[in-house]
Amino acid sequence: MLVHELMRTHLVSLGEEATFAEAVDILDLYQLPWVPITDGSRKLIGVFSDSVVLNRATLSADELAVVSKRPVREFMSTLPVLNPDNDTDSVKLPESITVRWLPVVNGDYCLVGMLDRVVLVQSKIDARAGL
Repeated sequence: MLVHELMRTHLVSLGEEATFAEAVDILDLYQLPWVPITDGSRKLIGVFSDSVVLNRATLSADELAVVSKRPVREFMSTLPVLNPDNDTDSVKLPESITVRWLPVVNGDYCLVGMLDRVVLVQSKIDARAGL
């Protein structure tokens, strides 16, 4: 089975000029662990993770008011990416990766999907069981 057969294609993303507050709104609205940050061509340039938000949970309201206006690019991190044409059986991920969803990008590094690692594991189990 190929990655593109399992990936989710209904995607939400933000541009790097979006604010911290806008990113938090997206995480909450869509119940995501992270939101992709893309440029004008949908090229993935980073992710804004819920861990960034959680690390600021103890800030005062005044401090959060300042942080909330800062651009999301200041808080971006990266994740390993997958190619939509890769065979799922060949996908190898470092054990240190703890996020559930991984970005899927094409050859131009444009975001085309997200793959749930639980779905990936389930597909490997099903393939071995002949389902």
